[in-house]
Amino acid sequence: MLTVFTVAGFSQVLRFQLEPRKQYKEVKTINESVYLNGEFSHSATVSEKTASLVLEREDDRALVRTSVTDSVYKAIFGEISGMVLDSSREFDYYRDDFGNIEMVSDSVFPVLRNIPVFPDTQEPLTVGQKWYNRAQESHDLKEFFGIEEPLVFPVAVENELLGRREFNGRDCYAVSVKYNIYHKPEPMKSVYNAYPVKITGFSKRTVYWDEAVGLPAGSDETFSIVFEMSDGQILEYKGEAHSKTTQTRILTEEEFAGVKNALEDEITKVDQTEEGIRITLENIQFTAESSALMPQERTRLDAVAGQLKEFQDRDIVIVGHTAMAGTEEGRYQLSERRASVVFDYLTGKGAFGPAQNIVLVPMGAKQPHPEGDNSTPEGMAKNRRVEIIIQNN
Repeated sequence: MLTVFTVAGFSQVLRFQLEPRKQYKEVKTINESVYLNGEFSHSATVSEKTASLVLEREDDRALVRTSVTDSVYKAIFGEISGMVLDSSREFDYYRDDFGNIEMVSDSVFPVLRNIPVFPDTQEPLTVGQKWYNRAQESHDLKEFFGIEEPLVFPVAVENELLGRREFNGRDCYAVSVKYNIYHKPEPMKSVYNAYPVKITGFSKRTVYWDEAVGLPAGSDETFSIVFEMSDGQILEYKGEAHSKTTQTRILTEEEFAGVKNALEDEITKVDQTEEGIRITLENIQFTAESSALMPQERTRLDAVAGQLKEFQDRDIVIVGHTAMAGTEEGRYQLSERRASVVFDYLTGKGAFGPAQNIVLVPMGAKQPHPEGDNSTPEGMAKNRRVEIIIQNN
């Protein structure tokens, strides 16, 4: 149910515009602090990328396929830090032109559902006008609470049209979206024998709506959520989040050919995948079982940096691999350091833009099909590689 209160002022009808094959992404940075029983525990910076593709239209709603990638900022070694992949998931849902969401299958994502939602009326909104709707928050409790089922609970949202604002160089409508949280869930099964018995908090955000493309340009939010646990512990997450949303497109055959012609040789491969353009630096030379680049690799990376400068509006994924040597944990850490060394070198060469989203993915020796045979020196050299993916979305 949606209720509308009107105040005189400038008017506008706001709607989602979700045409088939439309692509867009939201990149959100979350800075949060965690408190246990009122005492500061730790802080974290999380980058969440949500990439969406409109699959088809059905009357006044669209079927949307979305992937969510979470990356955590961490120090890797020395002075090198970066956003390291934490998790990635894909899901489908329907969204109508007003913003209402209907899930196709069970999923913890999207975390926020029916935000924003606009009134189902042809009457234009006016500055100062408020409207109210029911929405949902969804939370994954598996990692921290040992609870398999996602927690989904309702919230009552107050929306208000604030007027026109500039955001990220775009002329937008600013919409205030805020709600309080109060929920008492049913008892849950937890491997840790403790589960949330009461959840409280709030969210206050400003959504910057670009009516020309029918999507948000971004948002700013402050939040707090408190979990009171069955064993008496109290856990609070509080902080702020900032997001930017942009339309995207699939890289062209001409762009792929340009990168391939510039870089491909016997030990550097370039191919086109569903993710985008993948540059594979085979047999990349580090000092034996270390992450230190050999001098001859700098020329190869200089050429890669020159190509990446042409794609500073794209997200980049850098994947580190190792041969099957040492322990699994050692291989993971080594692949993480190798990806970060390549990232650090390319950064020093100006390959990346100041606002570009770069994610490091340490794979160790874990891959469905190793590039080479780990039982031979030649095969191990082939598996000792770094992949750089210029992403479609």
